[in-house]
Amino acid sequence: MISKSVESAAVVGNLITFPMMFLSGTFFPVSLMPMYLQNIAHGLPLFYLIDGLNQVMIYSNFSQALFDLELMVALSAIAFVLAVAFFKWRED
Repeated sequence: MISKSVESAAVVGNLITFPMMFLSGTFFPVSLMPMYLQNIAHGLPLFYLIDGLNQVMIYSNFSQALFDLELMVALSAIAFVLAVAFFKWRED
């Protein structure tokens, strides 16, 4: 929606996903971050994916992982609806 070419779309995607990886607990625990960054992390969808994987693999807590999965499905549905609503085909 924002970019005008495939190359610029890759750049925009990297600008979004790269910071999200650091803020979501991919490389280090979110609990070590300051509280304001923890609040931001809890708003990112990747946080719930990583939390669900940790709950199953480390803690064997399937109920929390199921909650994280349900939340991911809901966030994905919202993102899909927004993408369909805002995407426009352009002939350049």
